[in-house]
Amino acid sequence: MSFWEVGLSRKARKFVLKNHLSEDNIVSACVLAALKISGEANNADIKKLHPPYENNYRVRVGDMRIVIDKPDFHKLCIEVVDIEWRTSTSYK
Repeated sequence: MSFWEVGLSRKARKFVLKNHLSEDNIVSACVLAALKISGEANNADIKKLHPPYENNYRVRVGDMRIVIDKPDFHKLCIEVVDIEWRTSTSYK
């Protein structure tokens, strides 16, 4: 059971609905990423992004990339900023 609250931005929620994805998979990937950021050893593939996105992290889940804000460890909440498929034109 997860005690984290995960909020999806409008853009992220639209991506989930459009691609018929399970929101539970997104939430579990974000919680794993937050735990890894806090120092727990796990297999989450995360990367801190460079300015102007220095407070964001990229979480890789297969071909999907989830961008989250820096987790709030006091309130145990994570905000999902964006979700995209990894393609040959990603990150350009």
